[in-house]
Amino acid sequence: MSKLISICIPCFNEEKSLLELGERLKKLNYLIIKKYYGEIKLEVILINNGSEDYSSKIIEKLENENKFIRSVNILKNRGYGFGIKAGLRVANGDYVGWTHADLQTDVIDIQKAIHILKTSKYSQKIYIKGSRKGRPLFDNAFTFAMSIIESILFRVIIFDINAQPNILPRSFLNDLEYSPNDFSFDLYFYIKAIRSSLTVKRFIVNFPPRKYGISSWNKNFFSKIKFIKRTLSYSIKLLKSGI
Repeated sequence: MSKLISICIPCFNEEKSLLELGERLKKLNYLIIKKYYGEIKLEVILINNGSEDYSSKIIEKLENENKFIRSVNILKNRGYGFGIKAGLRVANGDYVGWTHADLQTDVIDIQKAIHILKTSKYSQKIYIKGSRKGRPLFDNAFTFAMSIIESILFRVIIFDINAQPNILPRSFLNDLEYSPNDFSFDLYFYIKAIRSSLTVKRFIVNFPPRKYGISSWNKNFFSKIKFIKRTLSYSIKLLKSGI
């Protein structure tokens, strides 16, 4: 019996990147079909996460043109994590995951994660996550500092928390409603995977400069400070929850 992989991609004001993203997704689907001959199938869920541009129209076009693409429409943006959760709720995959729509992480790299999944003999105790390469020095320093702080707080070694893509067994989503609606979503599942004794497998993904538009949060030094404060606040809350 074939395995279905569902990938959720939240899109917030990504009209400039979506057509190219669609082409990359079509190539990914072709490569999976060619390599695995039906053993693995792909489902992509594009989430219009409250966009204020033409993202919803482009997503609708991509869905109509590609049978493996589905869509979810959220009228008002309520956060990165909220968008992913909306996609995960309708995902049909045996394994589910998420990545970004901004093309900084190439969706073609998802085939690397799928190869890890296959070589693990489709383990139900695996968490697959990218590890970014090629980032600016300052961003690397920021990520390194955050990794040290979070590793000390949770007393486990973690790094590059917000790297994409992420793929995990569907069975691991039993408490999806308790996960955060913002960018702490990645941290929550990373820590939960470690605490649940899942085998965390990392693989390298190239991370070039953003090609279209600007980040919804990573705009300047002050936005990074704000991100740190918000993440630390959530980390303390997560520690108190006993996860």
